Amino acid sequence: MQTLHALLRDIPAPDAEAMARAQQHIDGLLKPPGSLGRLETLAVQLAGMPVLTVRRR
Repeated sequence: MQTLHALLRDIPAPDAEAMARAQQHIDGLLKPPGSLGRLETLAVQLAGMPVLTVRRR
């Protein structure tokens, strides 16, 4: 049985490039910057999760 430390060690690091692209996209939307508050931060963090990274053609 794996320990919690072993499980946490195996979690991949966030994809910084995907997070930067998500932030640029959010900043480019027609809305005041930061107006969605915490939702914008969460969207960027989700975009950085390697499992959720989807490549567009």
